[in-house]
Amino acid sequence: MSHVLEILQQASNIATLKICSLWHRPGPNPESTILTHPNISTLEISSGTEVSNKYILDGLALPALRILSLSKQWRCATSLLSRSACNLASLDTRLHKDFDIEELVQLPLNNSLTHWQVSFVREEEWETMVECLTRRRNTPPFNNLRSLKMNVPGKPRKPIDMAPFADMVASRWRQVDADLDSESARCAPLSQVRLDVSYAISIDHVTISHLQTFAAEGLDISIRSAYREQLV
Repeated sequence: MSHVLEILQQASNIATLKICSLWHRPGPNPESTILTHPNISTLEISSGTEVSNKYILDGLALPALRILSLSKQWRCATSLLSRSACNLASLDTRLHKDFDIEELVQLPLNNSLTHWQVSFVREEEWETMVECLTRRRNTPPFNNLRSLKMNVPGKPRKPIDMAPFADMVASRWRQVDADLDSESARCAPLSQVRLDVSYAISIDHVTISHLQTFAAEGLDISIRSAYREQLV
């Protein structure tokens, strides 16, 4: 895997890096060996092992990074973003038990991210993210988030409560809380929401009505369950 970093070292003009396969066992990558690439603005890794992905991500600093897409979520991605101090605009990733969303909230990209597409493995990640994204007094993470796409691919062990999701969308769409501080008041409203669930789900009438009201007010929102049934 060292040849990837060697190529990048000789190609400082690369702006888009797409890696489709990282299955080879990498050699040692000393923590002190970090390649800072000044021009890569898009990084996409579509497959690979945890070891090979970690080797690449731990060896890079990408200050110009704007778009990051990972087919799997590795904890080292947070370290990459922290080390790069970039103004990330788009993130496409997967959450799992080894990933702490609170770490992401603490990064400066918190205020630059406009598009987030995320998949979940367990319902706990879903609940954590919905809780994290709900705007509350003195806690305005991801102030500029405009597009949110969420995918729940596996059947959860317990039914997913859609009411908190509706409350989260409301908090970022209507923004009617007069008690929010001045920092929170600068939060951009959501313009697009997509939720795809790969199994049949039920949403109570009140929550459905709540979500349909947002659509009537102009929010581009879509919720699909198994067999592409559109619920909203």
